[in-house]
Amino acid sequence: MGSRRRYDRATYVKLQPHSVKFLDIRSPKDVLESAFCSGYACLTVGDTIVIRHEGKTLYVDIVQAMPSDAVCVIETDVEVDFALPLDYIEPPKPVSKPLPKPEKDVKESSSFVPFSGRGRRLNESNYTANEDLAAVVISNTSTKLSSETSNIGQSLKPPSPVKNTA
Repeated sequence: MGSRRRYDRATYVKLQPHSVKFLDIRSPKDVLESAFCSGYACLTVGDTIVIRHEGKTLYVDIVQAMPSDAVCVIETDVEVDFALPLDYIEPPKPVSKPLPKPEKDVKESSSFVPFSGRGRRLNESNYTANEDLAAVVISNTSTKLSSETSNIGQSLKPPSPVKNTA
């Protein structure tokens, strides 16, 4: 009687399809579960498995497996990762047009002055009237403040005590 080898339960498997046709499968999880349940209980790094799906025969290499190079995939949750298919060709990158260089006539300021512009509301059509209104509000406020601050430091007389004539 032969001895049986005991395999670790798989936690991670990295697969590499031979063909880009594998990318056309709508539900690769279901297809792989079906393949593992029907014929591949154990996976070994370096092996190639055959998957039949919708009349197509697809080949997939076992690139990596954890916790060891030979693992059991029955009744275990396995994280599956895919490498690019062997016949995958990188699509050409679109050629980008170089950005136009700025003209040398433009003077660059040597010092930065924050908040050097003026604020404007977008919904105002008459700017000068609003600026005059703001100047009036500011001048009224400063007049009010100067009259209030002129009394600072003056002594106030305490109220005279009321004599009780009983």
